[in-house]
Amino acid sequence: MGDLYKKVMKLRNSIADNDGLAPYMVFSNKNLLDIATHRPVSIESLSQIEGIPSARISKFGKSIITLVKDFCKEHGLKDDVFSTAETSPQIQEADASLMEKLNSSIQATYLLSKNGTQDLNAVASARSLSINTVVNHMIEAIKIGLPASLSCFGMSQEIFDVISKVIQSPPLNGDVSRLTPIKQLCPEYIEFNHIKVVIAMLSQKYGVNEIPSESNKHSPEHQSSATRPDTSAIETSPSIISKENNSNKRKESSYFSQSKDAPAMKKLKSSKLFNL
Repeated sequence: MGDLYKKVMKLRNSIADNDGLAPYMVFSNKNLLDIATHRPVSIESLSQIEGIPSARISKFGKSIITLVKDFCKEHGLKDDVFSTAETSPQIQEADASLMEKLNSSIQATYLLSKNGTQDLNAVASARSLSINTVVNHMIEAIKIGLPASLSCFGMSQEIFDVISKVIQSPPLNGDVSRLTPIKQLCPEYIEFNHIKVVIAMLSQKYGVNEIPSESNKHSPEHQSSATRPDTSAIETSPSIISKENNSNKRKESSYFSQSKDAPAMKKLKSSKLFNL
């Protein structure tokens, strides 16, 4: 999916440049990730993807489905991959209890996100909030243990893995006290919002002040059974590109299984968490 996602993003950005539009006004990053996942090859199947206005499908859809069709043919991939039965996630009793820890505004954001699975651009629009505010609301939900899919942030598993590796490897070795050093070590398409989400997920797993370095994580003393984040809530990997951060170049599950043994940790300066 990663290669197709990069191709549709490049095409989306090219269309935006040619038409003098912001990229999200052509297709949101979540739309692109959904397209890369479902691989629609007709206008009808493209219309099945949630959150794409019909006017955009009419105007920009043909070039997208042509690209997808050619990609699937070249790589021998099945196209039009859609589930026959998709159900909206329900708030579980345990999650409802956790939500009581959030203020009413963050609760409203989380509920509109369909429990961390809905495109946050749509949530921001519905709530008349900036995308950064909505992302920060979702990060607060993650911190207390509520599930949130990478897809709602427009993040692929690849993006998560890249950021996680940068954080846990030298020279940072788990230090997330400042965002800028992390951003400088990541590829250009990684956004600050991406980094904040990954930090929240890692902190929720390991503790606010403790994230293991890569060397300690793989040491004999730390044999972890941790797996990748669970993206089962949504198989798409929809990116939130902040309207306030359009200067950043664009590219584009919620939870980790718990480690059996306590990892060796690197203490962080929690008071500086998310400082630039």
